[in-house]
Amino acid sequence: MMCHSCFRSIVLLLILFFISPVIWATRESVIDNDEWALYTKALELLVDKNEKEALVIFKEFLEKYPESSLKPKVEEYINILENTLDHSSIVLFYITQLLSTTYVAITIPQIFNEDVETNGIVLGLSGIAGVGVGLGSAWLMTKDNNMSLGQNLWIENMMLVTLTNYNLLRLAITDDFLYNDPLYLSGQLALIEGSRIGTYFLVKDNLPSPGRASFYLWSYVWAHYYTWLTATGLFKSEDLQLNTTLGLIIPDLLSIGSYFLWDRLHWSFERNGLISISGLGGILVGSCINLILSSFKEVPDQSVIAGVMIASACAGTGLGIFFTSHMKEDTEIASIPEKKTPAINFQAHFNPSPDGTEFGLKILYSY
Repeated sequence: MMCHSCFRSIVLLLILFFISPVIWATRESVIDNDEWALYTKALELLVDKNEKEALVIFKEFLEKYPESSLKPKVEEYINILENTLDHSSIVLFYITQLLSTTYVAITIPQIFNEDVETNGIVLGLSGIAGVGVGLGSAWLMTKDNNMSLGQNLWIENMMLVTLTNYNLLRLAITDDFLYNDPLYLSGQLALIEGSRIGTYFLVKDNLPSPGRASFYLWSYVWAHYYTWLTATGLFKSEDLQLNTTLGLIIPDLLSIGSYFLWDRLHWSFERNGLISISGLGGILVGSCINLILSSFKEVPDQSVIAGVMIASACAGTGLGIFFTSHMKEDTEIASIPEKKTPAINFQAHFNPSPDGTEFGLKILYSY
C-alpha cells in the first residue's frame, strides 16, 4: 500500500505539472517599467499624429526588447506605419541617385589629375565606390521617408535646371568651353549633389503635386525649344553669346511663371505629359512638312523652316490641351499628414501603468 507521504508527493507533482504553464505565461506577461515607458511614448506620438517619430520609437523598442510580450502589437504598428509611406517614385529616385553619384565618383579623380582619364584602375575603383554610395544614400533617404512622384520630380527638375543654367552661363561668358577643365568639373559636381540634397530636404516633409512639378518641367523644356528656334531660325541670329543669354533668361522666367500659373490650371501629371506628347507630334508633322517643301525648293529659307516648326508645335500643343480638357485636375498636398493613402486614426485607450490590464490603441481606417 502506498505511503501517505508518497501519495502527497505525487499530488504535488501533478499540481505543479498542470499549473506550470500558467505560471510561465504569467511570468512572460510581466512588463518592465522601462519597456512600458518606451511603448507608451510611441503610442502618445501616434495620438499626436507624429507617425514618423513613432515609427522610430517602435523600431527601437524591437531592438531593445526582442522577447517582449508586446512584440506582436509593435510589429503590427510598424507594418501599418511603413505602409502609409508614399514610395510611388522610389525606383526612379534610386536610378537617378545611383547614376548621379557614380558619375560624381568617377569625375572627382579627374579634377585632381587630368592624366587619370587613362587609368582604368582608378576610375573603376572610384565607380564601384560611387555605386555603393549611390545605393546606400538612396536607401537612407527613403527608408523612413516618402518618395512620391512629386518629390522626385522636383529633385530631378532642380538638378536639370541648375546644370543647364550653369552650362549656358559658362557659354555666355566665354567661347573657350573646356569640358575637362577642373574648375568647370568642380562646379558641375557641386551643383549635381547640392541641388539633389538641397531639394530633398526642402520636399521631404511635404507631398508636392506631381502636376505642378511636371508643368514646371515641361514649361522649361518647351521654353528652350521656342527660344532657340526663334533666335536662330526666325531671326537668324549667329551671335552665340546673345543666343545663350536669351536661353539662360527666358526659359527661367517662363518656368517660374508656370509655377504660379499652375494654381489656376491644376493640370495633372498625366495631362501635362499628353499635352507635351501632342506638341512633339506637332514637331514631327512640321518636320514632314519641311521635307515636302524642300522638294519644291532646293534650299528652303531658314526662317520658313523655323516658322513651320514653331507653328506645328503650337498647333500640336493646342490640340493636346483641347482633347485633354476632360481630365481630372490635380491638387497640391501641403504636408505629410494629408496623405493620399488610407488615413489611420488612432484612438488611445491605454493604462499608463504596466500593471494595467488594458493597453494599446484602437486602429480606425478612413479614406
